[in-house]
Amino acid sequence: MLVGRGGGVGETQRDLGITNVSQGTGESGDRTSGDLDAPFRHGRGLLGRLQKHHAVPAVPSDADDVAVVKRRGVGRLKYFALVLETAPARVRAQEHRTVAMSDEELFEGRIVRRRQLSNGHILRRMKKLIVLALAASVASAIAAAQSATSQKHIDAAKAAAGADFAGVFNRICTEAVPKTPPEPRPARGANPRPPGPPVRDTWHAEPVQVFDNLYFLGQTEYSVWAIKTSDGLILIDAIFDYSVDDEVAGGLRKLGLDPAQIKYVIISHGHGDHSGGAKYLQDKFNAHVLLTAADWDLLDRSNGSKPRRDMVVTDGQKLTLGDTTVTMYNTAGHTLGTLSTIFPVTDHGTPHVVATWGGTAFNWMANSAPYYTPERPESFWFRTYSDSARRFKEIAAKAGADVLISNHTIFDGSKTKLPLVLARKPGDPNPYVIGKEAVQRYLTVVDECAQAGLTRNQ
Repeated sequence: MLVGRGGGVGETQRDLGITNVSQGTGESGDRTSGDLDAPFRHGRGLLGRLQKHHAVPAVPSDADDVAVVKRRGVGRLKYFALVLETAPARVRAQEHRTVAMSDEELFEGRIVRRRQLSNGHILRRMKKLIVLALAASVASAIAAAQSATSQKHIDAAKAAAGADFAGVFNRICTEAVPKTPPEPRPARGANPRPPGPPVRDTWHAEPVQVFDNLYFLGQTEYSVWAIKTSDGLILIDAIFDYSVDDEVAGGLRKLGLDPAQIKYVIISHGHGDHSGGAKYLQDKFNAHVLLTAADWDLLDRSNGSKPRRDMVVTDGQKLTLGDTTVTMYNTAGHTLGTLSTIFPVTDHGTPHVVATWGGTAFNWMANSAPYYTPERPESFWFRTYSDSARRFKEIAAKAGADVLISNHTIFDGSKTKLPLVLARKPGDPNPYVIGKEAVQRYLTVVDECAQAGLTRNQ
């Protein structure tokens, strides 16, 4: 029989939303139906059901106020909180007061066993629902705060980039905070590249003398820089194995330089687009190849053409050849062993200082497998990159760097600057001399983009 107010058992069960009666044990130890969550899935109707069967007065006491609350669209979380706050003391005190059925009561054509529905159980379930809703609200608030913080870094990077460094900003800030939903990408293999090296017309670029003692020898997308000293040549990077003979050896000859004078090849990091041609230079001209220990190890794990392990660079190490010294810094981030450099050049006899940022993109966002470990999750890479950018920014400032070059033509504006160098007339400024403040802005851009990626998921 029904204990308390209300109609028959079938009516009570239906009103409370219990549609699947099966044996189970509630949290209070009472026997309960197997689907006690059902009444709470529709928060707006719960109060009425409790009022009907448990003598719970209206909340607030004036029924019209309840209607007003509902009309104003008070959120479910606040509405449940209001129910709990104003529930009568007698409901809380009668925690084990039950709605019961007889052993052989017919319910919707089925014979059911004796069941007990605890008022205390209902209240605990309501509390649980509120806790879950609060947790969801907190998570939503945290996500919103992260998004706002991340956007502040994006805005700072964009302001620092201006029109000068739009190429690097557009690439890496988009990597740091991908669009939601992501833009569709062509299916893998939709346009497969033919086997063998790409057609020369798709990558070849002519060599250019940029300063009195600095030369561009790269491809349309990838750079090699040759520093001429009084005792031979130092190269920064070696592009691919299929293009190094054409662009580097051939390019030096076009500029009136002898590739046999290549003494050292500094590899900025151990990716094939910068290290692939190093073996050729090592074998053909007996050049020494320099990487950090971490990126020698990276090359050992990679496929494709790679040089024999040679000179190992440490942070802050100086390489002097003739009248020129190049200082190399380990700026981990793009890889663990990325190298950035500082060295002097002259432009028609006027001295300048060059800074090279050795690794730019956030490759782990597209290919996490070579990067992520339990000790080195995504946040590790963004934080490490940002720390390196801030440190190198200080180094560049102290050195008075007023020239910034990269190993990708899109990042340092070489696609625009190289034609300007070729068209330069006596008295025209060198487009690569951007000034100390601009070098600092460039390094601010890469740092702020890394910070955006770091705060996105913190």
